[in-house]
Amino acid sequence: SNSEGGKQKEGGKKKSKEGSGEAARPELNPWPEYINQRLEIYNKLKAEHEALQAERAAKESKAIKVTLPDGKQVDAESWKTTPYQVAAGIR
Repeated sequence: SNSEGGKQKEGGKKKSKEGSGEAARPELNPWPEYINQRLEIYNKLKAEHEALQAERAAKESKAIKVTLPDGKQVDAESWKTTPYQVAAGIR
């Protein structure tokens, strides 16, 4: 029974070595056509979203106050100031 346990461990190690490395996943060159189609859709939607955000920032932007959990208030601008920018200003 002791030798069986050793064989099982060897098998497990062998599988992990075979499954890793560059040879296991060759790069697709050229990409399949569906990848290009998805990239086109993504780029179109991203451009639409950025245009909408810019429009909102231009039309609806106004000064606001963001209240933090400790009660401190931070000046911000709607549709422009990000949560990260608010957090980065905390000291």
